[in-house]
Amino acid sequence: MRSWQYGIWLAAAMLPPSALADEARYAAVDVQEAFLDLRAFPDRRYPVANIAERGEHVELIKRRTDWYLLRTEQGQQGWVSEEQMGESLRAAGIEPSRHAVAKQRRAAAQNKDPKAE
Repeated sequence: MRSWQYGIWLAAAMLPPSALADEARYAAVDVQEAFLDLRAFPDRRYPVANIAERGEHVELIKRRTDWYLLRTEQGQQGWVSEEQMGESLRAAGIEPSRHAVAKQRRAAAQNKDPKAE
């Protein structure tokens, strides 16, 4: 066996089992919102590349701050803000971060109609 092949084999053997089994550990949710905007990068300034519609089954591949990288059943991937997919997360038993909850409360307070109370 060549030394570089041995090095690759040795490096793979040293990886923790969790790194090798990431594919099998993705959480999955069913979309509860009317739709989710899938963006190319985790920021609202990027355009919507695809959408996931209500009832669609998606995998949560990665989390970065309050954004999730999703993969649809058709294999499309995109970033969705935790704020936008709060219903789907709660339905799957995943609690939104304190940051996302605070944002939702601020938005609700700003939209509150004092006449309605």
